[in-house]
Amino acid sequence: NLCLSACVCLSSMELVQRIKWRFVSERTITSEDSYAIISLYKYVKRVAVLCEPLYFYCKNFESPTKVYRADRFKKIKHFYYECRKMAEQLGFNEEVHNRISGLFLSFSIAAMKLIGSADLDVNDKKKYLAQIVDDDDIQNVLKNIDCRSMSEGRKILFWAVRNKKY
Repeated sequence: NLCLSACVCLSSMELVQRIKWRFVSERTITSEDSYAIISLYKYVKRVAVLCEPLYFYCKNFESPTKVYRADRFKKIKHFYYECRKMAEQLGFNEEVHNRISGLFLSFSIAAMKLIGSADLDVNDKKKYLAQIVDDDDIQNVLKNIDCRSMSEGRKILFWAVRNKKY
């Protein structure tokens, strides 16, 4: 199972120092941990899986991912393009590209939810949702996604976005 979140990955300090692995700033790229993990995978030779939770997540409702921002979708698209470009350069297989596309959809859905709950005029909400739903990248990713193992709720949501219902 390919993971693209740094909160569930541990790496040896020897590897981190040898390749001079660093995170980029979240001001440069949203979801900087996923972006950084993709660059790290090129060097990973072995993986071990622990079944016990060792991570405690503290919710920060002031986090950039929890507050509506008008430029959120633009940053999500930048993340998507940069991750796809890196995966292409590193010669990763289709599984990695599919995971990146899945993240792109998940982040876009989160952006739509923030628009829905934002203190905005209804017409502004419709306009911002339409920008996401009408986006060519969203539509192309949705054309190629396999929905068979998804929840009914996600299937309905993807159908609505695919059919530009917002």
